[in-house]
Amino acid sequence: MILFLEKLIINKKKTMNSQHKIILKVLEEYLEKYPTLRFGQALYNLNIMQWEEPFDPHGKNVMRDIHSDSDIKILERIKLPEDDS
Repeated sequence: MILFLEKLIINKKKTMNSQHKIILKVLEEYLEKYPTLRFGQALYNLNIMQWEEPFDPHGKNVMRDIHSDSDIKILERIKLPEDDS
């Protein structure tokens, strides 16, 4: 019995936090509404991924590394498109 409990503790996986779930739900609903979008396009359209500043419309631009952005910051900047239905 103790060995079984030790295995449960060792193998216990961390669960997603609530911000992760919200971000994924928004993304899921957006892709359900616009199924022809590519995944990366959806990330950009929702403002999850962003261009590095300053943006040069005639130059070579790169996506900003969002590694250090908190989940809350990502949620704050998500922009849902206007409902066109």
